[in-house]
Amino acid sequence: MNLLTYLFIVALFSAFTFFSFHLDKTRTSKNQWKIPTRSLILMTFLFGSIGGLLATYILGYKEKKIVISNYLALLLHLGLGIIVYIVFGV
Repeated sequence: MNLLTYLFIVALFSAFTFFSFHLDKTRTSKNQWKIPTRSLILMTFLFGSIGGLLATYILGYKEKKIVISNYLALLLHLGLGIIVYIVFGV
């Protein structure tokens, strides 16, 4: 796996995570079934941290558990990206 593939995976999962947060936010405003918080947190840890952070600030998603997990996942993914860069190069 090279760096471009890694960035593509992160972008794809981040988009999926962002739209999941958006779907949850719209369902909540309509008093419909919500996506469980643990599922949203899991999505952020599966390469979706950037989408989760964007959803937090753009959509105003303000659950403390989600915000903290977004930052932890972002740090994890940055570390993973650095390892991929060092091991496999550009």
